[in-house]
Amino acid sequence: MPLDVTVATDMAADWKLVGAGGGCKNTEMFCTLCTCTSSQVHYPNDEKCCRFCSAHSNDPNWHCYHHPIMSSDTSAEINEEIRRLEQSILSDLEKVERESKIKYYSNTLIRARTKSNMSINFLPRNDDERDAFIDLLMDELILRGLSASGDLEELRQRLLSELVIEKKLRDSLTKLEHCTKLEASIIALLHKIPCTLHAENRIGIKILTMLLMEGFSNAQKGLLFGNKRSEKDRITAYAELIENIFNNVILGDDDGPAQWNVPMDDDGKMVGAITLDNNRIRQVIDNLELLIEASVCDETRKHKYNGCIPQYREAMIIVRQRKEYTDDEIISYQAHVDQWFRLWNELHGAEGCTNYVHMLSLGHLAEYMYKWRNMYRFSQQGWEKFNHVFSTVYFRRTNHGGRRHKDAQKSKLIGIARWLQRRLLWMTGIGDQIITDQYQNPNNDI
Repeated sequence: MPLDVTVATDMAADWKLVGAGGGCKNTEMFCTLCTCTSSQVHYPNDEKCCRFCSAHSNDPNWHCYHHPIMSSDTSAEINEEIRRLEQSILSDLEKVERESKIKYYSNTLIRARTKSNMSINFLPRNDDERDAFIDLLMDELILRGLSASGDLEELRQRLLSELVIEKKLRDSLTKLEHCTKLEASIIALLHKIPCTLHAENRIGIKILTMLLMEGFSNAQKGLLFGNKRSEKDRITAYAELIENIFNNVILGDDDGPAQWNVPMDDDGKMVGAITLDNNRIRQVIDNLELLIEASVCDETRKHKYNGCIPQYREAMIIVRQRKEYTDDEIISYQAHVDQWFRLWNELHGAEGCTNYVHMLSLGHLAEYMYKWRNMYRFSQQGWEKFNHVFSTVYFRRTNHGGRRHKDAQKSKLIGIARWLQRRLLWMTGIGDQIITDQYQNPNNDI
């Protein structure tokens, strides 16, 4: 049985509590709430859900990305799917995985599939390649206990149908294993509450990073600052333009400019890792249209950016409100998220997806909002603010682990520990008592 506690977590703590999950790009079963896979994270569902898409059931252009949070019903459905798939194949899946050589690429472009002679979609270019490929198809069909008679296309289609079923079975087995881990979580899934402060910060940084990457790419191609012949000059000019917008418009003004610099990668050609606190990234998102105008050349992509960012802003305004959500507000929030992610996914696909983007787009955060009715009370904003104060004290009011004279002890902790002790005295009121000689040590005999 999971512990009957409720705790706010970031992603790292979430993974540790569940014993599963990971980064959206490097772990196939990355989510600690559902069975969505990394390779499918940006693909819409085959059928629209009833939870959030009922109003769009008759709209053929509407895409549903929502996945339910894992429950006992989910495991039962997966077990039933596994039983049905096992009955539909004749071969032993373990034996097939050991001996099969054919490759089935479910999410690869057709052009890439046709080049490999081990791909089910391979297109032979001469008679020798054709004969060798027919031999491969026949061996694979015999391995699976299927008929090996017919021409090349008949063999291909017969084997392809079996490969599709095998892929579904393997995926279902992987999902069932993942569900087993989620069911064994230390804390009930809806009681490990994501910090919306972290979510807003990470998603905002992702949006900014993807936009600047596009801007630097356009500068490299000469689509921006095409009057400059040198690629280095174009990159420098674009970086200076972005810094000017940041420092004189978004984070500061002409009388009091900020001092932000665009972080660059080791080659100096692309934006590097961006770190901004939540207040600053919120200012950036509120003024992102300025950066879109400076970075995006294609008018269609610019229109999509300008269409999706306001939807994201409206959604986050609802999430961070301090009063309890109504059902209508949660429905409105998810509608804004759906509109945002539809355009965002068209712009960037899988590259634009992260764990927190997934949490919003698949409806997970909305489920937390329904259950707890307010996410602000679980925000770790106070702790993050203390981290900021802590680092400020360390860099401005300590000697960073140095020492004043040769006999002094070198330590990075002593200065901070003394500050924390003094802070504790004043917060508890003992400091006032000491100053006014009213403090009595309870350990002293009276």
